[in-house]
This record gives sequence, C-alpha cells and structure tokens, in this order.
Amino acid sequence: TWWEGPPAPSGGESGDRALVRAMLRRMLEKGNIEPKVVRADNLFRGLDVANQRVLRRAVNALIREGVLASSMSAMGLTVAITAGREPEVRTFAVEGSGVVDRLWDQD
Repeated sequence: TWWEGPPAPSGGESGDRALVRAMLRRMLEKGNIEPKVVRADNLFRGLDVANQRVLRRAVNALIREGVLASSMSAMGLTVAITAGREPEVRTFAVEGSGVVDRLWDQD
C-alpha cells in the first residue's frame, strides 16, 4: 500500500494540499516519470474515501493540465509525471511553490 494514512500538514497548509504534495513526492521517489507508469488505483490505496476523492480530483486536474500523463492498459488506468515536467513537479512537491502550486490555487 502507498499510504499508512494521510500526511500531517505543516505551516498552515491545508490537509488536501499536503496530501497532493505527498502523492507527487512518492511518485518522484518511485521514479514514476514517463515512461515509467504506476497504476492510478495504487495512488489511492490505503486512504479513506474522503482522501481518495481529493487525490482523484487532483490527478484528473493534473492530467488535464499535462502535468501527469495517463494511458489505459491491460492493468487499467496508469499515470506518470509527464516527461519534462519533473522539475516543476519537484518544486511543488518539495517546496510547495511553482506552476503546479498555481494550478492548485485555481481548483
């Protein structure tokens, strides 16, 4: 399972935003950058329904914006950080700022 539970937010950050940042950090740590994919359902495994909903919405938004790439395969829906977008994803995941941060604020 990817999660033991949702991350604790810090510095006044919302729990939802901390969760999205933690998901992206895990994707970076596991090397889920195109072409290496992860099954989308793995991103939500181990979370309660409310937190799964948060990540599903975030993943959909990140796919629409081209930050995450998605494809259907025999495994189901798979996602990866879009090649070339890793630096901005890393900035958001680690520092909480950058282009992905602005997308979060628009949601």
